[in-house]
Amino acid sequence: MTITGDSEGMTGSRTTAQPGARDSVQQPAARGAVAIDRLVRQFRRLMEHLCHAEELAEAIAFEIAALKRAVAADASGRLAATAREALAQASTMRRRQRGDDALRLAAAEGIRTLDLRMRAGGGAVVRVGDGKWFTLTPVLATILWALAYGAPPGADGFPSWQKVDHVIGQIGKKQTRPPSRRAITQAVFRLRRVMAVNGANPYLVQVDRQHGLRFLLKNAGA
Repeated sequence: MTITGDSEGMTGSRTTAQPGARDSVQQPAARGAVAIDRLVRQFRRLMEHLCHAEELAEAIAFEIAALKRAVAADASGRLAATAREALAQASTMRRRQRGDDALRLAAAEGIRTLDLRMRAGGGAVVRVGDGKWFTLTPVLATILWALAYGAPPGADGFPSWQKVDHVIGQIGKKQTRPPSRRAITQAVFRLRRVMAVNGANPYLVQVDRQHGLRFLLKNAGA
């Protein structure tokens, strides 16, 4: 409102904003939101690459340690045999790493079904996707339940990430006392091993140092 006055009275005039002016304010905001979403996706991809790089670094460190043992064995005349053994072990680790990368890519798609049937006496029988049924101990069954069903769906359609302390709280509600952080970490990797032995993709159990834990069960509505 623009007000002008003279000696005899006041007169008023209203200046209305043009429609294009409002659009010019909203468009930068919309572009900013798109840019932020793009940066979030790039950040997530970067974190995945860092995890893979960390695993590769561990494989390289293993190979260096093996070669050090080979050099140390030279004095006793066992260098050639030890070196061959070290290189064979390193080659096996690289093949395993490539296999793990393929499993991680497959797990990233998630699964649509998880049948988890708790037993009255403890433990559970479970089927991951269309795989075979196998049994879980009470500890592993409780971990799987907490990761698959203990958090609301996230923006990507999978259960939200849970910090280890939150998982401990979830399990503490079902047990006489909550487990330790170390017990949770050990149980998660035991769960992965059991899944792998029974033909299920172990990397459906996601572990991230920053975000925590979750199980890649796709929400029915996603």
